[in-house]
Amino acid sequence: MLPTSKLRSGRNFIRRALSSTRRWPAFCVVPLVAVCVCVTPARGNPLSVLNDEFEDSATLSDWSRVNEVEGWNADQLAIWDIDATQPGRMVQQPYTTVWFEDYRGPMAYKEVTGNFSITTMVNITDRDPLDGNDVPVPRFSLGGLMIRRPRAIVNPAEDWAPGDQILGNPANGENYVFLSVGQGNVAGGTSFQFEVKNTINSNSSLAITNAPSGVMALQLVRIGDTVLTLYQEPGEDWVVHRRYNRADLPETLQVGMVTYTDWDRIHPNFTPFDHNSTVLTNPPLEINFQPDLTAGFEYARFFEPTVPAPLVGLDLLNPAQVSDTQLLSFLGDVANQAVADADFDQDGDIDGSDFLRWQTGFGTLAGASLAAGNADFDGDVDQDDLLAWQQQFGNLSNEAVAAASVPEPATLSLLLLAGLFGLARPRTR
Repeated sequence: MLPTSKLRSGRNFIRRALSSTRRWPAFCVVPLVAVCVCVTPARGNPLSVLNDEFEDSATLSDWSRVNEVEGWNADQLAIWDIDATQPGRMVQQPYTTVWFEDYRGPMAYKEVTGNFSITTMVNITDRDPLDGNDVPVPRFSLGGLMIRRPRAIVNPAEDWAPGDQILGNPANGENYVFLSVGQGNVAGGTSFQFEVKNTINSNSSLAITNAPSGVMALQLVRIGDTVLTLYQEPGEDWVVHRRYNRADLPETLQVGMVTYTDWDRIHPNFTPFDHNSTVLTNPPLEINFQPDLTAGFEYARFFEPTVPAPLVGLDLLNPAQVSDTQLLSFLGDVANQAVADADFDQDGDIDGSDFLRWQTGFGTLAGASLAAGNADFDGDVDQDDLLAWQQQFGNLSNEAVAAASVPEPATLSLLLLAGLFGLARPRTR
């Protein structure tokens, strides 16, 4: 990342130059921006294609639901939408449901392979907007982020089985890690809490701590066998919350958002299978269900973290080897960037062709796609997208690295000089 002063000066230069870029030949514009802003190229983020800022209801179809994929005949969300109930958010409002051991609640997810982080800003409230208190009343009413091992379930009546709960056995049952915020184990709606739950073969270990509010940035990270949970109160620093060894998890995981509420009406009234396959409502059932949770997620941002060279080979689980501060040097804010790769033409590198896409789309105010030069998924094409391109200029995607090499410095210098020479030539009629 650049110092703020350099970023500011770069943005100011770009803004001054924007009004005239359409008059310049592309071969002049590309080197001029690269030379004058003087930003060292940053590594691209191949997972940015999974990002969702929840500003377009059409992206709801990009998300999968566990109950649908596994064939459960029960949609346990009373509300699930994007940019509808709450503008600019994905909203989940669950019926009475829970994530615990073999009890499986609702989850909206995308599949991710390899190392990754997912970050969101969640807004937790109860269902009554007029009671003056946003803390849900029932115990274990929370929403947050989860990573989960996919299960080979198509017909639950035939394919589902409870986990053996024996640590160290081959993977079976439920296997996941989540971090959520809401009402934990103190009923009555008096204060917010975090719940982190580490589940292996349906053996769930949970930890509950106080949370400062129901508005919180949450981040889950998987690097090799290590799973990390982090959170950030708005305006405060990121906090590394928990570290787990999950060598049992496969390369590809389900990664996304979960909600659950009203645990005390579930156990011991329902077996896990009955809970998983039933929408618990009054009527038709004769139990006084009291679901009391609405979760609004402001975005879902995926990132492929790169461990800095001095930390490679160290034990990320051990704070004595890798401190929280060292983790935050490449996670936290670094992994919570709305800016996507500026590879607008999706050819594996960031070059002049991508600039031409941005130049053509510049000035679009709404509905712009990545191909039109919209790097930050905000719907328009402006100087922020140009800055993203400039920061990543010269980068290759992971796939392209094996097939191409970065131009030699001397070659790049000649290209830049040629561009400057073109700008310096006097105009003639």
